[in-house]
Amino acid sequence: MRTVCIIQARMGSTRLPGKVLMDIAGKTMIERVVERARRIAGVDDVVVATSLGTGDDTLVDLCVQRGYPYFRGDENDVLDRYLGAARQHRAEAVARVTADCPLLDPEVSATVVREFAEKSPEYASNTLERTYPRGLDTEVLPLEVLEIAGREAMEKADREHVTRFVWRQPHRFRLLSIRREVDQSRHRWTVDTVEDLALVRRLYNEFGKDEFNTDEVLSLLAAHPDWVSINANVEQKKT
Repeated sequence: MRTVCIIQARMGSTRLPGKVLMDIAGKTMIERVVERARRIAGVDDVVVATSLGTGDDTLVDLCVQRGYPYFRGDENDVLDRYLGAARQHRAEAVARVTADCPLLDPEVSATVVREFAEKSPEYASNTLERTYPRGLDTEVLPLEVLEIAGREAMEKADREHVTRFVWRQPHRFRLLSIRREVDQSRHRWTVDTVEDLALVRRLYNEFGKDEFNTDEVLSLLAAHPDWVSINANVEQKKT
C-alpha cells in the first residue's frame, strides 16, 4: 500500500502568522517537519499541502527551492486540499501531520503507520485518547475513507479539520487508538504562540542537532522542569 504523508501548512495563523517559515536553530519550521516526516518508516512520499492564496506563495517558493513535493488547494476546505494532494501523488493511504509540529517523532509516527498496516482499520491515530505529548499527532486512513468524507462531509468544521468526519463516527468506521504506555499528554510541543516557539527553539538549541526522539526530549525536560512552564499557560484551540 502506497502511503503518502501529507503535511498541512499555511502562512496564515491567527495567533502566530507566518510561523511555518520561522527559524528554529538555522532552519524553518516547515523544513524541520519535512525532514522528520521523511524519516517515518513505512511512508513512501512526503507532500506539503498548502493553499492557492497568494499569502502562501513564499511557502511554495521554499518548497521549490528545497525540492519538496507540494500541492495547492482550497484555502478553507482543507479536506478537499488533502484529497487533491492524495490523488495527485497516488496515495492509497494518507498519513496526516501538520506543519506546526517541529518535534514530530518519526518513531512515534511510524508506530501509527505500522499499526494501521497490520490491523487494517479505517482510521488510526495517537490522538483519539491522548497519551503522547501534543505535537506528535499522526493520523492514517485509507484513501477510500478520505473519499467518503470528501463526498459526505457538509459541516464547515469537518471540511476544515480533515478527519473529524471519520473519528466522530465510531459506529460507522473502525477506529484504532495508539496509546503510549505512560501518559505524557500534559506536554505541549506544538507551535501556536510565541511561547510555544520559545520552548521548541530552546530544545533544538540544547540538542544542537535534529535527530532526537520523544524520550530524549522528556529526559531533557525532566532535567530542566522550569522549561515546561514556558508554554504551560497556552490554551489549545478547540477542534
